[in-house]
Amino acid sequence: MYKIVSVLLLLSALAAPALCQRKKAAKPPSKVFTVKGDAPAKPSEPSLTAPRTGITVEKYFSDYDIRSDGTAHETFEVQQKCETGSCLARVKSLKQEFNGETHNIRLLEATVLKADGKRIDLPLTAGKVLPTPQAEAAPGFSSMKQFELEFPDVAVGDSVRYKLVLDTLKPIFGTGFDSIERFSLMYDWRTIEISVSAPAGFALQFDTPGLQGGPVAAEPGRARWVWKAEGLKAFAPETAMLDPISSSPRFIVTSLTSFEELGRFFAAGVREKAMVTPEVQKLADEITAGLKTPDEQAARIYQWVNKNIRYLLVVLDRGGWVPHNTTEILKNGYGDCKDYTTLIHALLKAKGIES
Repeated sequence: MYKIVSVLLLLSALAAPALCQRKKAAKPPSKVFTVKGDAPAKPSEPSLTAPRTGITVEKYFSDYDIRSDGTAHETFEVQQKCETGSCLARVKSLKQEFNGETHNIRLLEATVLKADGKRIDLPLTAGKVLPTPQAEAAPGFSSMKQFELEFPDVAVGDSVRYKLVLDTLKPIFGTGFDSIERFSLMYDWRTIEISVSAPAGFALQFDTPGLQGGPVAAEPGRARWVWKAEGLKAFAPETAMLDPISSSPRFIVTSLTSFEELGRFFAAGVREKAMVTPEVQKLADEITAGLKTPDEQAARIYQWVNKNIRYLLVVLDRGGWVPHNTTEILKNGYGDCKDYTTLIHALLKAKGIES
């Protein structure tokens, strides 16, 4: 859950693995000035044939099977062609990070389609799930994993095709679900289709600019939606243009009704972690000894936490979103941004200062 508000979220990249936001945009053409006689220099006209990435997404299909507890079974099928030498490295290799305690990725199919019609089917063992470099170096501090798939013998004009399953093993907060997919117009997209199925009583909100569709017939007790797009052409990069994601089609699905609801979920998680234990009360009294005003006490608490708690991000289970409790933070002597906030909040509360 809440991939929507993460920078990854996870599906955001899976939505077009090796296709979308992880790609570097083609470099815009340089501005050229010419001088004729004493005439002032004038900028040249923008190039209408600016370099493209060389990637054509021939087929993109995603299917969401969402359950009432916020878990889900999601299938992604992608076929993409490399039409220039500059895109070969991108098409040959697929890498995607995910949290191994909340999600899992499995390979169902992988194929290289040669320009001459030859087909090379890869074994399912070609898709490997490995710890990320961070998790490998410090397994006690990270449950992040990386799915890796290498396509052999890919040349210009060839296509690669793969089919993946992403299982959401547990939602981050409550029993909600959300995801985001982006379709960067740095590439040509021939066909896009997204299908969503959920229990009839599981309310979902959608944002689908650039896609056409909506609710369709479904089996009893279920609701189903389908969105499609065809023949999307890449645009040529221009100087000072908006980033390609902002002006490209996207698909967002969430069971949240507002940002306020998200805030309430997160606040509830923080409140139960920001416990004013006897240890916290004693520490707050020691830190603020001799200080009378709330302003002085708050400043001293902030300074103490920053000097005595080391910054360290620990992503285990839901740890990327949910803070540790005050007892754990003080025992560990470290924490990330959420832990800093939680501890400061509890220490302030111990002095009667609401924050």
